[in-house]
Amino acid sequence: KEAVTASLIEKVSEKKLAAREGEVTTQAAASTSESGPKSNKKAGESSTMGGIFWGDDSGDQGKADDQTKAAAVYARSNVDHYFTTVKSRSRIEDPLAWWNTNQKEFPELGELARVWLGATVVGPAADERCRYPEG
Repeated sequence: KEAVTASLIEKVSEKKLAAREGEVTTQAAASTSESGPKSNKKAGESSTMGGIFWGDDSGDQGKADDQTKAAAVYARSNVDHYFTTVKSRSRIEDPLAWWNTNQKEFPELGELARVWLGATVVGPAADERCRYPEG
């Protein structure tokens, strides 16, 4: 169970960070389109490239580390809440229906569930189980 939990936490954390990066990119594009292409930096402010070339890092790495930690905390909380919710049920008869009902409560896990539950079974054993009866 620990390996599954760790894997889920990692996947949820990645999705949370990707969503955050998407929000930042969308916000930046919106502000550029509203006001035209101009720099939001004040004179003398450093950028990431400035930090690379001139050794002036204004804490961009610290922000990234904080976001990574926050995503990990969120992921751990979300996965723990999911397991608590699932354990409180005696049995889930229809996983697809359950995820349809609970996808808003567990958005990142819901995305993963759609991928995993929608996966096609392949291989020789699947061929035997999926054959249509002749007749």
